[in-house]
Amino acid sequence: MIIPVLSAGIPDSLDIPGYFYPRNILMLKIMKYLLCSALILLTGTLLSQNIQLHYDLRHSLDEKLNPKNFPSFSFEYFKNIDTLNNGSFLFKLDSRLDGKNSNMGQVFTQISQSIKFWKPKIYLSVTYSGGLGER
Repeated sequence: MIIPVLSAGIPDSLDIPGYFYPRNILMLKIMKYLLCSALILLTGTLLSQNIQLHYDLRHSLDEKLNPKNFPSFSFEYFKNIDTLNNGSFLFKLDSRLDGKNSNMGQVFTQISQSIKFWKPKIYLSVTYSGGLGER
């Protein structure tokens, strides 16, 4: 048998699912705001990298337009402020492995750099986007 502990007239816990007392709700809100604040502060200083691997099921949906199912992958690298405090840098690579013998059939690349050569906070953005492939 579980006996709730009384503290200032409010039990700490009851075995009722989904039932919270105001004190527990206040603690949850405080923890949520602390976690969100920490994540926001860390995002300004951390690098962002993303690698994804997908299996494209287009052949299963429409056999006439797509001869086979194939994997595809994506890689992204983003740096908010570079070491010289000039601006942000982005590198993105997308590839579809739908070529002969499941080799690369199409590839897309994007490179972007923000540049600041002067004192005011006005940035010049230089971007390259391009790709190669068969179709």
